[in-house]
Amino acid sequence: MTWSMDFVMDALASGRRIKCLTCVDDFTKECLTITAAFGISGVQVVLILDSIALFRGYPATIRTDHGPEFTCHALDQWA
Repeated sequence: MTWSMDFVMDALASGRRIKCLTCVDDFTKECLTITAAFGISGVQVVLILDSIALFRGYPATIRTDHGPEFTCHALDQWA
């Protein structure tokens, strides 16, 4: 099982920026999560992955673009 994760940026009408973490199962193309927040840290990414894994099991591989949220120590320990 392989998941792909990435961030999508947007802005509210007020101009405040938001981040959306997306996670997709590469085989089924099912969206596992879209989590929107004003900021998402590496620790929060780990918590989101744990909540997905409770229902789906842990993936063999996770694909990312190696952005700062995905290269943190917390995510390394989770893997």
